[in-house]
Amino acid sequence: MVKKLLPTLLGAVALTAVASLPSGATTAAQTGTTEACELRSGAITSTGAVRVQNHVATKPPGLDVNRLESNKLFAGKNVRLVSMNYDGDYEDGSGRFGYMVFGNDMQQVKYSTDLEGNPDGSYIGKVGSGWAKYRIFESSDLWLGSYRRTTQYAIHNDGTLARWSVDSKQVWHKTGTAKGYASFKSLALISQTKTYDTFLANTTNGRLYTIHIPTTAALKPILKIVRGSSWQTFESLQATRCGNTGVVLLAIDKNTKSGYLYAVGHANGTKTVIKNLGKSKATFPDAVLFNWSLPTQFNPPPYGE
Repeated sequence: MVKKLLPTLLGAVALTAVASLPSGATTAAQTGTTEACELRSGAITSTGAVRVQNHVATKPPGLDVNRLESNKLFAGKNVRLVSMNYDGDYEDGSGRFGYMVFGNDMQQVKYSTDLEGNPDGSYIGKVGSGWAKYRIFESSDLWLGSYRRTTQYAIHNDGTLARWSVDSKQVWHKTGTAKGYASFKSLALISQTKTYDTFLANTTNGRLYTIHIPTTAALKPILKIVRGSSWQTFESLQATRCGNTGVVLLAIDKNTKSGYLYAVGHANGTKTVIKNLGKSKATFPDAVLFNWSLPTQFNPPPYGE
């Protein structure tokens, strides 16, 4: 369900996505929530439009938003990678902000839409080049009161995981690399704190891992196996906070254009509780898929590990 918010500056207020629990439905039980959580997925279509889909974590999963917006805003841009925040819905439209890779170039992107989903303002600014050989990108933007950090992660075609810190002037500083990530297919951010980020990630051989990355030290990720097989079919993992210590996870198979929703309890290696909620009602026909994150300035950050 979408909560109407008063207009704010682009990049400000966001909604906390929750929905009433239908009769007979199942929540993300192991997360401690009593309402059905929601995850908002996104995509860039072949014509440059933006897809917005809102998945309700019931059993079977619900779908209460499924629309295209900002028609042709990114037409001809060769969008390859995306990490975006969904800045809520206002009385007269909506706002979005984040990062996209156009071909070889990383871009900072902000735009707003009117009530019909048409773009009514946008900013696209080049951050830097050299991104043609990166195949995965995720951004961790954490606001806790006066504290803020923005940490960027990307996996290169050669299997190198790289990390950058973004300062208050929006300058990126590379803060480390780590080898050994050639088999990883997708990253889903499941925890953000002042001292670490954690991703849920799957590999080509079907394993599901948590990748725990301290943010205040050298880049030395800590990997733990969550599941040993059967996750190789998914090209995109997306996660949103659900309850106090869990997440709702969307896993997308591009070959079948289908997605599946899972309720994931607080990560604890192979003891992690994962509940299959079923197949999404949505289809996923687009090549470029991403998760609409909720800005942590106004929403509690995920704490899935």
